[in-house]
Amino acid sequence: MERRIEAVGRYELLQDYSGPQMSIRILRLRGGEESVQRHVHYRSAQVYVAILGRVVVERDGEETVIEPYETAEVPPGTIHGARPLDDEAIVANISVPPLAPDDQIPASRLEAQNWG
Repeated sequence: MERRIEAVGRYELLQDYSGPQMSIRILRLRGGEESVQRHVHYRSAQVYVAILGRVVVERDGEETVIEPYETAEVPPGTIHGARPLDDEAIVANISVPPLAPDDQIPASRLEAQNWG
């Protein structure tokens, strides 16, 4: 059975690998229009790795800029997102354990539950 991870945001998915211990997604983000919207995982920890361009990674409201080959860790339970700082960025997103379809919850859904 193929796993389907719902996109949170607008970006181009260049690669999507899932193994027994981790999953890796490679994303292309274009400035001004594309981003990984704020969301949370309760089981998976993640590491963002900038490959091309600079990327702003937001974690619980705090922004960190990562440059090529730099990383930003996202512990489970952290609301986070990412956007390019330049015209284009390519970022690797590594999840341990592998990202599961039911473990990617948009922050807007959490906010609606809290305010609804």
